Amino acid sequence: MGLRAAKKQFREVLKMAYKIDAGTCVNCGTCEPDCPVGAIAENGGHREIDASKCLSCGTCASVCPASAISEA
Repeated sequence: MGLRAAKKQFREVLKMAYKIDAGTCVNCGTCEPDCPVGAIAENGGHREIDASKCLSCGTCASVCPASAISEA
């Protein structure tokens, strides 16, 4: 099993991806460059996290000035 497959299997077991509350997100973009796997992108005036890429590291939540990011 390769590293990519192992990471995917690990995420599926934990199912702990982070999420961004669209109502709280101010779309400042602070979280996006800090995500080590590029799981965050803009969508409809706010940022969204691609749960299939998220490593659940919490980096995005720690830098969000609006506290819009939490564990799913």
